[in-house]
Amino acid sequence: MPFSLTKHRRLVTRLLWVAGASVALTLLMPQRVRFPYRVEQGQPWTYGNLLAPFDFAIAKSPGELEAERQNIREDFMPFYARDAEVASRVLNAYRRDMKRRLPQWQIDSTVGWSAADTTRLMAAGRKAINAVYARGVLALDSAHADFGPDRSFQILDGDAISIRRRSSFVDSDQDALAALLSATRDARVQAYLKRVLPPLLLPDHRYKARTSEAALAEQLAGISPRRGKVGKGEKIIYTGEIITAERYRVLESLRAEYEGPQGGANGWAMRLGYGILVVLTLTLFSLFLLQFRADIFRHQRSLVFVLLLIIAFVALTVFIRDQGWPVLYLVPLCIVPIIIRTFFGTRAALFTHLVVVLLSALLVDRPGLFVFLHLNAGLAAIFANLKAQYWSQFFVAMAWLLVAYGLTWTGFSLVQEGSFRSLDVVPFGWLALNVFFCLMAYPLILVFERLFGVVSGITLRELADLNKPLLRELSLKAPGTMQHSVQVANLAEAAVGEIGGNPLLTRVGALYHDVGKMVLPLAFIENQQGGHNPHDEWSPEKSALTIIEHVPSGLHMARKHSLPDAVSSFIRTHHGTTRVEFFWNAWLNADPARKNAETPISDEAFRYPGPIPSTRETAVVLLADTVEAATRSLQRPTGEELDGFVDRLVQHKIDEGQLDHADLTFREITQIKKVFKKLLRSIHHVRVAYPSSDKPKDAQPMEGAEPESASSPSA
Repeated sequence: MPFSLTKHRRLVTRLLWVAGASVALTLLMPQRVRFPYRVEQGQPWTYGNLLAPFDFAIAKSPGELEAERQNIREDFMPFYARDAEVASRVLNAYRRDMKRRLPQWQIDSTVGWSAADTTRLMAAGRKAINAVYARGVLALDSAHADFGPDRSFQILDGDAISIRRRSSFVDSDQDALAALLSATRDARVQAYLKRVLPPLLLPDHRYKARTSEAALAEQLAGISPRRGKVGKGEKIIYTGEIITAERYRVLESLRAEYEGPQGGANGWAMRLGYGILVVLTLTLFSLFLLQFRADIFRHQRSLVFVLLLIIAFVALTVFIRDQGWPVLYLVPLCIVPIIIRTFFGTRAALFTHLVVVLLSALLVDRPGLFVFLHLNAGLAAIFANLKAQYWSQFFVAMAWLLVAYGLTWTGFSLVQEGSFRSLDVVPFGWLALNVFFCLMAYPLILVFERLFGVVSGITLRELADLNKPLLRELSLKAPGTMQHSVQVANLAEAAVGEIGGNPLLTRVGALYHDVGKMVLPLAFIENQQGGHNPHDEWSPEKSALTIIEHVPSGLHMARKHSLPDAVSSFIRTHHGTTRVEFFWNAWLNADPARKNAETPISDEAFRYPGPIPSTRETAVVLLADTVEAATRSLQRPTGEELDGFVDRLVQHKIDEGQLDHADLTFREITQIKKVFKKLLRSIHHVRVAYPSSDKPKDAQPMEGAEPESASSPSA
């Protein structure tokens, strides 16, 4: 039989979601090949003999590089530039000073300077200034204040560069005076020059910051990050040898080359490898769902929710790793099994957690420890939450989670170190923070219920309480309907538990499926208690409309009381698209022309709007509702009569196509009927079938006990 895309549209849609998740997870994987060895200095090499797979240089350690940088900084000769015009400017200033003083000397004879002395002072001043600037006046930068006399500078003089020591410059008042006084031996002239010239002196060698910084940066950039080389095939380390500091440096150099672009890694081949691993993992996960939790795979929102949860926590692992945080301890992966178990049970939680841990392990440096640590903790989270039906018990579960993390890390540390003295206690702090983050799982449960239409066991247990406002109101306004709903819940819960589904969701859905009957309870036979029947005064059309209206009325109440979509679906589908046969037949019989019409007459006004059930839980409630309502009409039936009646009712729903979308097998339908028959025999206290000749009159089968009678006003 050829594959029909239309017929298998739901399956194709689910597979596309799985394929999309596979692509997203593959894109999250590392883009470069990873070094396949774990290297710890001081530890023995536990792998096989390692030879160099290719030529590579040995990288210098950070300490070595920093020492080289420090040496360059200490030996660097900063640049100073000489200004040749400074000496001329100082000499001109000296001349101007003498001209300013000359008139005073001519008037005041007490000064004692004659015209000849003035010429002598000018010559001495010129000679002194030239002596100073022959050495050069250094404007020493504050950064070089601690330079010794033997420290050298690079001097820019036009296009020429020379190197001079600090001691060759005039860079202090003492040096300046010594240079000035060396120009003359006349004590009187020396005193004059000592008093007049120092304030006029200007530095002619100034620091060139930009030039110096650029030259220093160039020298620092020129430091080679490598030292030595290892040739292909050369020994690196053998099994059992201790990883010394030197071997550690060689191994880290190999890691850098291995994970770098020269390591021989092929980008598309890596992507293909990660893609194979991701697709294989998600394919096996999908097969698990189809085999053991087909309800999750069939329900699109549930499947999308699970896939997005897997992607989210793999992405969280990538984020924590990229931030440089301790990814081995800090990723709160146990949130996944806590949430999944709350919504879908223990088996789904275990398998989903396993998938998340395996995929996340592809992203960390110590995948073995990562898997062991988080898988153990995940198991503890699952089993510690088996009885966590109330919020207070979650804190007890977190305590068990912390114990699991702590014991696993302690065990690994003792295996590796062989001593309690070497036990690293820092990871315990990170693991405690991880457990604290796992508490976020419980507020997230409420968020996910709203976003994805899934419902947790906690919420279902609360809704199953018969003291909930909506159920209490139903029991007060429509006690017969409430009793009917409880019986339907018992039947459906037992049947779903037998075929594999969610019994708790089924029970809750059955308890609420008929809440719409509160609007007009006396329109339904179970609430009339032998009193006035309003249908006696209504037309068949009005009666049918009133009966059908309890479905939209129930949906309105569900929205008003914020019932989850998963529960509202039972209200919407518990009659499917069946016809209200009792009033349809009454309407046909009211007019012979209708009954004997040659062309089909539309029965739309007498049919429920649907849709038909799409899950095994809603389908079982539809069958349980039909069977429970119809068997109320039987008076002291025998077991054989009851069994045959159930068979006909279920077959009628199958013939009408009401179970077409429920994915129930014939074997499962047989199991459902078997459970119904067993429970109904207890409910109706079936009598023993007497021989036909002695059968009491009241044991005769009731007329109308056919499948179509199941759609009487009570249904």
